[in-house]
Amino acid sequence: QQGLRPRVEGGHVAIADAVQAQFGEPFRLLNAMRRRRNKLEYPQNPDDVAIDDDTAAEAVAYAERTVAAAEQLLPNLTIWRP
Repeated sequence: QQGLRPRVEGGHVAIADAVQAQFGEPFRLLNAMRRRRNKLEYPQNPDDVAIDDDTAAEAVAYAERTVAAAEQLLPNLTIWRP
């Protein structure tokens, strides 16, 4: 919505940092969640794909809270125009 787009390797970190800096606590774990997803999607070793039920449940709950926070923000943000 604000026109932020990752352009180079590592750009997703900058986007996650910007979102957390602008919008605070609801987005605090966004970058950690992104890193964990990457480990699960692109494992370097067999331990990278192991996740227990409690950790998965916490991740789902965090994702739901993050989506709800984003839904509350969207009506207050204007569309970015260069």
